[in-house]
Amino acid sequence: MDEYRQAGAHVFLRERPEMTPSFPLGDGPGSSGFHVSAAQPPLMDRLSGGMVARKSRTWDRRGVQDSRPVEHVELNTPELLLRPWREEDAADVLAALRDPETAQWNPSAPGLDLAGAQAWIRARADWSAGTHASFAVTDPATGVLTGSVSLHRIHGDEGSIGYWTVPSARGRGVATAAVRLVTGWAFGSLGLHRIELCHAVANVASCRVADRAGYPWEGTLRESHRYGDGRRHDEHLHARLATDE
Repeated sequence: MDEYRQAGAHVFLRERPEMTPSFPLGDGPGSSGFHVSAAQPPLMDRLSGGMVARKSRTWDRRGVQDSRPVEHVELNTPELLLRPWREEDAADVLAALRDPETAQWNPSAPGLDLAGAQAWIRARADWSAGTHASFAVTDPATGVLTGSVSLHRIHGDEGSIGYWTVPSARGRGVATAAVRLVTGWAFGSLGLHRIELCHAVANVASCRVADRAGYPWEGTLRESHRYGDGRRHDEHLHARLATDE
């Protein structure tokens, strides 16, 4: 999944840039669950049989004027530090996006180079439009980049979430923890009510992350996104509400 959505036993989630629990989420900022420091509309109409059809992306853009700027914050637990992207992350981002599994489920521009990675960072570091909040996921002890998580398509009290992890961080629960952390912040600080999460049906690991992060499956989007292999894939739609327990 490009963290603006991810194969095999590894986890990634496809992002969709806005530019060109069943677990406890905690009681919000300052709770024991996480710490915060300063630093759209629905995607589908329901059909019978558990299948859903997505509205067009042109339709998705309605109401952008409702967006309000989102202030940079850092979110942390003892195991993770989520912070806004920095220019010096470019080399690590380039290596991550060139990883074959990441490239399959988070396709970037063909032939991505360092300048392209820098542009990728600049776009995600700018939260001023109020349509996304994108975080670098790092190890708080070493500062090493372990992944990316983005809250995007923010519109009114709805949004979407996406992520990826670097190969060395897979299988350690990093993606699940990062999704939980951003979800709790989005509900508690931004006042969102519904957050959607999509992944390719073939990406079984991302389905497990969605389940563990408290995002129940709502249906299947048929051939809804073209991935790194050039093919359109069916996707699972998951969503979490602020009122979910």
